[in-house]
Amino acid sequence: MMRKLMALSLCLLLGSCGATRPMLAGPSGPQDLSRYVLVIENTADGQATHAWKPAKDFDLTEYRNLASVRVDKGRIVRVSLDAAECERQYDICIPECQASTRIHQVDKYIYDTKQYGPWRTGKWSYCRTACMKQLANCMGEAGREPLKFEAIDTAVDWLERHQDELALGAVVVIAGVAFYVAACSGGIVLLAPVLLFAEVPQ
Repeated sequence: MMRKLMALSLCLLLGSCGATRPMLAGPSGPQDLSRYVLVIENTADGQATHAWKPAKDFDLTEYRNLASVRVDKGRIVRVSLDAAECERQYDICIPECQASTRIHQVDKYIYDTKQYGPWRTGKWSYCRTACMKQLANCMGEAGREPLKFEAIDTAVDWLERHQDELALGAVVVIAGVAFYVAACSGGIVLLAPVLLFAEVPQ
């Protein structure tokens, strides 16, 4: 009886190992890319992971304070930020950061209590410094050519390894589809298809 039970358990174990796993959601090819948002996150052990999330289910309003894209009469006029847009972002950054009663992370610049002290007193110095760094990054990115990748896997691999080099507002072209870096803060990089930011003419 014991042998039959062990044999049955072994069969179940082997059967479950051999079963196919369900496919993870994501684009099946370049033709589907514009329907997905790419989210790259750092895990607790420092590794980068990515997930493709359906754009229709994704709420970009969660990232309203991290980016804005200019739209004109239902057509996109520019995706990468220009110098004026960088300065406008800077003018908003400092007051928004300093008005926060809780730690407000600016872009990818983490608040360090050892350097700045408690938030209520250290935010004045941190906000000025972090917003200035964000402005410098933005100005460096303004007018730059977008990153271009022919293959999806190559792009995701590079983006996971170089996420610290991405600036808010940068454009990344993956297999012919333009993505906008809509957020890069707190170990999360969010790349959304440029088409998500277009308004449909009424």
